[in-house]
Amino acid sequence: MLARDGVVRLGHGWGFGQLLAAVSVRRRLLASTQPPTARAADVNLSAWVSERLDTLAWNSGSKIWRRHVDYRGAIPGLEPLLAAIRATVGKMASTYLGNDTSLDGYFALRLPPSLDVANYPAGYYHHDRCGPRLKFYVMLTRVTEGTHPLRVAFGSHRTLYYSHDDMRTSRFTDEFIEATYDVGSVTGEPGEGFLFDTNAVHKAGGMGTGFPADGVRDALVFEFNARGRSRAMCAVDHTLPCGCSEDSATTPRS
Repeated sequence: MLARDGVVRLGHGWGFGQLLAAVSVRRRLLASTQPPTARAADVNLSAWVSERLDTLAWNSGSKIWRRHVDYRGAIPGLEPLLAAIRATVGKMASTYLGNDTSLDGYFALRLPPSLDVANYPAGYYHHDRCGPRLKFYVMLTRVTEGTHPLRVAFGSHRTLYYSHDDMRTSRFTDEFIEATYDVGSVTGEPGEGFLFDTNAVHKAGGMGTGFPADGVRDALVFEFNARGRSRAMCAVDHTLPCGCSEDSATTPRS
């Protein structure tokens, strides 16, 4: 499925939902305006992420923390989930990208109910300008057609693009992509996931008017790069989103 379509779904049978539920995180990183008893209480990871994302502006997609995974203080208790992802998804990524593949970083992402391309350019069909590169999403909320699901142009990951250095040339109109490719949405339940090649043309769906606003979309996102390809592309343009800047990230983004 991944080699054919550029995306593969990983359901509850992979066990990521159970691992998420088992992670207990201290609330001490939350806003100091909360009562001390609330700040000190343990919560599961999904609740912790949701509370952290609640503190961020909603004018666009909100992210919290971006860590290189070798930094051990990133999220207390997350290591069992990281270990499971390395042992399962990591093997799939190495088979797909090559033996020098590494899990480079991860972050939490929220897409609010009201969102459009004016303040969230990922609402345009685009590729990530990295060549073959994988992202693994673990859903923290139910994802429907009304919560900006990932829309993927199946098979487009095999495209060799003329240029990667200009963001404008990586964006495409809905009319062109949906007339050229078979396009589908990736929906699912909390704890389910999907792995996709960001060289595929994709976008966050349900932008603008005419779409139901069912609620937020929260997810954990894990990034896999082939280090040789990543180093070569970053040497040409260090601003490319291909693992060029995450190696030095040692503090949360908030």
